[in-house]
Amino acid sequence: MNGKTHMIVGGLSAGIPVAISISLKELGFDIGNCIYFPIVGVIPAIFGGIAPDVDMPHSIAGKWVRKALTAVITGSGFMLVFLYFMLMLGSKTYKVLLPFFCFFLLACFLTLFITAAKHRRETHSGLLFLVLTLPLFWCCTFSSVNIVTDILFSAWFGFIIGWLSHLVIDSFNRKGVPWLYPFITKHYSVMSVTTGTKEEDFFRLVSIISFICFYFLIFILWGIVL
Repeated sequence: MNGKTHMIVGGLSAGIPVAISISLKELGFDIGNCIYFPIVGVIPAIFGGIAPDVDMPHSIAGKWVRKALTAVITGSGFMLVFLYFMLMLGSKTYKVLLPFFCFFLLACFLTLFITAAKHRRETHSGLLFLVLTLPLFWCCTFSSVNIVTDILFSAWFGFIIGWLSHLVIDSFNRKGVPWLYPFITKHYSVMSVTTGTKEEDFFRLVSIISFICFYFLIFILWGIVL
């Protein structure tokens, strides 16, 4: 599916917990040690909806992530060189070096990863999705209770919702998704919607209508509409 479809479905998917929160007249939900604010997760979900296509250099995610990583590598690399020379001149800057060094290594690793990744393989696997959910479990279990953690948790939760929506709707595409990669390389597909055709336009329209109907169903179940 193209980026437009993924962004719309990602945002609409994050709208489901928003609809539930409106129905319950609750701003957020307690999840372990954190509070999930659904409204915070909507925009991250839109980005999460296109994020798995970072393995494509010409996709929306591929272009922006590569530019961002290049900027991080350049900036942190420059700061590392500058701080190193300051350290050689006797300045006690070694504590400042660590975060820049970590950013530099992380950006280099991510750049190598997305460059080596094949389209609809590593970034579309269920294993990577599970890895991305680990920060959520950590926050729920070990984080301290504060508003900053809750907002970050909510944003990442939304991003994960968008990421999952990407894998789900790509399963309606002819190529399918390698859910069990790297254990099984088979691509699983439930339909054969072709990207960039009227089939996808129809699929997107049906998805929007389905989500709107589901929102109203949520409102009806909680007695808001009827």
